[in-house]
Amino acid sequence: MVFKEKVPLYAIEVERRQGEEILYINFMTASFIPSIADDPSTMNRVVDALAENPEVARVVFVQQKNYNYPFEQISLLAEIARIYNFLTKQEMALSMDKLRMYGDVSQIYSEMSDFIALLKQDPFYCYNKLRRKVNSLKAQQESGQEININYLRLLERFYSLLDHSKLIKQHLDKADEQAANGREIYRMIFRPDILPNFTFTRLVAQLPEGAQLVNQYEIKSDFETATVTILKIENEAKYFYHLMPPEYTLNEEHHM
Repeated sequence: MVFKEKVPLYAIEVERRQGEEILYINFMTASFIPSIADDPSTMNRVVDALAENPEVARVVFVQQKNYNYPFEQISLLAEIARIYNFLTKQEMALSMDKLRMYGDVSQIYSEMSDFIALLKQDPFYCYNKLRRKVNSLKAQQESGQEININYLRLLERFYSLLDHSKLIKQHLDKADEQAANGREIYRMIFRPDILPNFTFTRLVAQLPEGAQLVNQYEIKSDFETATVTILKIENEAKYFYHLMPPEYTLNEEHHM
């Protein structure tokens, strides 16, 4: 997928290839390298797109290099998108009619808007903030203070959905360890394959963790050199070969 020159920044297209829905987002004129892990607004954009396109299995950011996020990673955000749809479309959590049931409309709207924005930009922070709010309301209730039960139940449902999501269940321990490092937990989870947008090959951006280096050598032809790395992965019978093609080392100007 190559977007045409006049297509707006952040435009979205969905294509079906080999039995899967692939969502492409245009970053051709962006002044930054798009990253789900590093940029909250980019994560937000992906969750919004998945909320509108729930059948998508893979997301590709289109730039001078394409950034391909496979199903294993996108499925985690697709679940976050389903929680977002549940809250905004089924529970109508930000509608005026519902807000009146929860207490002071302006205060509850401000809190819920903040929680929902965090859900799409930083689910782990949203999870922890929800937990503190629910515990605070329960403590007030136990001390005899009057609270809005409807609002507490809404927040408990919200918290429970996040608590049972794959993203939280699979990575919460690591998230707690990385809490002081901002978005480091997302850098561990969301690692795209990188491929030039003029080829259909994919480059695995990260070598397998814990792999043992067996050998490394170069292949030369004319003025081009490619590095081959051979790795042994525990419990795997075959060696892992990683080839760095020369076109992947071109600078952005050369790609253009």
